[in-house]
Amino acid sequence: EAFWVQVYDDCHPPIDVKLQVEVLPCPCLNGGVCKNEAANDSKDTAEPLAYEKNSSYKGFYVAGNLISGGKDVDWYSVTVGSDATGNDFNIYCFNSGSGLEGLQVSLTEADGTPVVGFKSTQAEGSVKSQGNKLKAGSKYLVKVSASGQSATVVSNHYTCAFVFQPPQP
Repeated sequence: EAFWVQVYDDCHPPIDVKLQVEVLPCPCLNGGVCKNEAANDSKDTAEPLAYEKNSSYKGFYVAGNLISGGKDVDWYSVTVGSDATGNDFNIYCFNSGSGLEGLQVSLTEADGTPVVGFKSTQAEGSVKSQGNKLKAGSKYLVKVSASGQSATVVSNHYTCAFVFQPPQP
């Protein structure tokens, strides 16, 4: 797209300037903070997440995209902090407003074997898993995937919180 702009000040005559604007595609649709979406597509290349603490929660937080019509898979590695001992590891993932269908999350040991007793529950626009018991100092892998992509909603984003909370009665 091209625009003509006239620039002038009190000391000089007007000058016509052509301004050319080119919009480049960004496949990640996350505000321009693009990353290599293929970099975390397997358990062997899982993206490590930083352990975060605030006044309410401690855990891991991520926002991502599942590209290629929802056929993409994102893997993350998390290492349990020693201060998480005795707390439940709860997973909350949301894709509200996204065209991703059938958002899924799984939790495995560092070698990729499923964590015994892990269960997740799907609801419209979200998936959660609560009450998981993890060992302090151990590394785990979290896999985020979807069953497909809407034909009419092109957005493919999700947000997940993997947090430690006191056990629920």
